[in-house]
Amino acid sequence: MYASREATPVPVLEITHEGPALPTDDLPAPLRTVQVSTVTALRNAIAAAVAGDRIEVADGAYSLSDWVVVTRSGTAANPILR
Repeated sequence: MYASREATPVPVLEITHEGPALPTDDLPAPLRTVQVSTVTALRNAIAAAVAGDRIEVADGAYSLSDWVVVTRSGTAANPILR
């Protein structure tokens, strides 16, 4: 997954799953997977994330009113995957 910011008054988060896969061989299987396809769902998933969660964001462009900030923490054994 790749995210990019454009220099526009309203931030745009662009998600695409094209290109090389992220290395996950050394990561444990997620305890829970949350699939999101809206900014609201993404913010809710981040707010509710616990160690071992994987948040999967659907391909697309998401217009944001402000930046999405992740302040949740995983652990070495159970990271929060994105």
